[in-house]
Amino acid sequence: MNLDYFFVAGIIVCILALPALMGVFFDQRPPRVTIMTLLIAGLLIVYPITQDPETYTLEAIPDIFARVVRDFL
Repeated sequence: MNLDYFFVAGIIVCILALPALMGVFFDQRPPRVTIMTLLIAGLLIVYPITQDPETYTLEAIPDIFARVVRDFL
């Protein structure tokens, strides 16, 4: 599997977990599932960066998203 897919999936999961994290803190519940989700998202982001640090930079994120969308379409 292409490392770009892992990277994009991690960013999407991280973005989707942020509203849940805010809800957990406002409702004062224990953030078990939300923290686990953010941990998985972090691992999905860190794995490609450790495998190929030159490709995965902040400037390259739009290009990576474009490649993944192009592959799916």
